[in-house]
Amino acid sequence: MKFLSTFSGIGGFDIPLIEAGHECVGYSEIDASAIGIYASHFPSHFTYGDIASVRAEELPDFDLPCGGFPFQPFSVA
Repeated sequence: MKFLSTFSGIGGFDIPLIEAGHECVGYSEIDASAIGIYASHFPSHFTYGDIASVRAEELPDFDLPCGGFPFQPFSVA
């Protein structure tokens, strides 16, 4: 199964999906610190940047959209 990772953070949703044998077709994240960590974990994943700027027709085919929980309200960072 192919999935698109949105609001990816550092890849918490991606890790179990990949370990289960699924393929990430790309990710979307806007926080620079999170992007740096995500990219170090998954250097071959394509970044789409801000999901608000992505046009649907630019996305490859995928079976599952996944998105991280918005932790910003709980973060002290």
